[in-house]
Amino acid sequence: MVHVERVEYPREGRVVVSLAGPGARAPGVTAPGGRRVVEPAVADRLEQVLEAVVLHARASGTTLRLELDDLVARARRDTTSQGSRRAP
Repeated sequence: MVHVERVEYPREGRVVVSLAGPGARAPGVTAPGGRRVVEPAVADRLEQVLEAVVLHARASGTTLRLELDDLVARARRDTTSQGSRRAP
């Protein structure tokens, strides 16, 4: 199972995120560079986005394709500057 691994830097208000777990090295999972630095709200949303993508792939029987940059971009879009999020 793929999950988001987080390293918190509270003084800087940042979180380093990466894809981890046994599935993180599976075909169709790409994370060039491996890590991204994001705001805590974006890291929280990234975990939700990843879970939704994995569940959708399982339910539909499709091949799982994960791109860390795409997941982070989606999480950033879903997170406003005020820290509130749109509905999943």
